[in-house]
Amino acid sequence: MNRESAIAHAKRYPFALPDSSYLLVNGDTWRFRSFGKVGEGPLIFDHTGQTRKVSNAKGPGGIMWDHLWKDRTPVVAWGSNGSAEQLTRKFQAKKDPTVIPVIHGKLKDFTVVYSAHFSRYGSIAATPQYTLGTSSIVFVTFLSSEQLDKMHSTEKNYTFRKFDKVSLYLDNGMILDTAYAYVSRHGCLSFRGKNIALSSIPCSETPFPRMAEEKVLALARDLIAPDKELDEFIYENIIYEETRRLHTERLHEFSSPFEYDHTTIIW
Repeated sequence: MNRESAIAHAKRYPFALPDSSYLLVNGDTWRFRSFGKVGEGPLIFDHTGQTRKVSNAKGPGGIMWDHLWKDRTPVVAWGSNGSAEQLTRKFQAKKDPTVIPVIHGKLKDFTVVYSAHFSRYGSIAATPQYTLGTSSIVFVTFLSSEQLDKMHSTEKNYTFRKFDKVSLYLDNGMILDTAYAYVSRHGCLSFRGKNIALSSIPCSETPFPRMAEEKVLALARDLIAPDKELDEFIYENIIYEETRRLHTERLHEFSSPFEYDHTTIIW
């Protein structure tokens, strides 16, 4: 990726988030239109412009439909992990098909905010913050044990936690009071006493200001390297690991902790 493409990529976080649930099959998106009873057929979806219906049979990649939920861990995707583009980068097609259900839903009492760190691709990524009375739109990836191990390997800046006492309503009919998610090790980015919500993630009644990625990158630049031109600042964070580490340390001066009590760190 050349300089211009790398900078543009950093500014696009959390990348292309869909407006409905989908099934990722080796990088190909099978968009759900409607669900039958959870774990059973029929499931109706669009793929390559055609409507298809599958009931109690093998679906794409040879996986049984009831195995879309069985023995899989529901992992809340706060930011780019809800994007097919990002998941495809993380789960490159192998000999065996990679099939991941990505289910659209609503999570009460949390806002998706920016973490106080820079990712290796130059973005400031997402993390949750507890905000009683809010409702956020999120995606939940249902991951097999192998897929979960792979996801862990891509989330070095995060702890993996079990969340209890949540209210998570999914489009496939599931209502979860327990789920799993990644939480930043660096805390939540804070400016003038408030965290900053991602403007690309719908959230009702959030107490925080909302910003798009490019605007929050400019804010971070202003806080720690005000003399730098923005694109140069972003690019240095991408290509120089030590610069990225030092800039993240500086960003810690503008952070606040994650505040939800009902979590257990798993990894």
